[in-house]
Amino acid sequence: MALDIRIDRSLVGAAGGSVRYLLASVTAPQAAPKNTREPLHVALVLDRSGSMGGSKIRLAREAVRQALQNLRPEDRFSLVVYDEEITTVVESTPGSAEARRNAVKKLGHIDARGSTDLHGGWLARAAQRPARG
Repeated sequence: MALDIRIDRSLVGAAGGSVRYLLASVTAPQAAPKNTREPLHVALVLDRSGSMGGSKIRLAREAVRQALQNLRPEDRFSLVVYDEEITTVVESTPGSAEARRNAVKKLGHIDARGSTDLHGGWLARAAQRPARG
């Protein structure tokens, strides 16, 4: 910790009665960065309905790819895609480098098609919750 004190005058009259100003600056030590976090369990759900055609599906795939890159081996993830059909592309699995590479490879084959079953996509994601134990 550092303490810096500055005053407006270096001398104070002996008789007193005057006002003096003091500026005190306290600098706390910088906290060490926290590199730990609790493991994540994330279900990535991708809408592949016809309305996602063109750049929308490309951007959505890129967002999923980036999310996968940020996972750690102690994390878990699953990948669900939906239109009128719900498909679990990757069941809940640890976030190892190999599992993430395989998911990205499968992600490359997902394209827009069909209509939308948002509720079914959400239910499929909910089924990927980890067992408590």
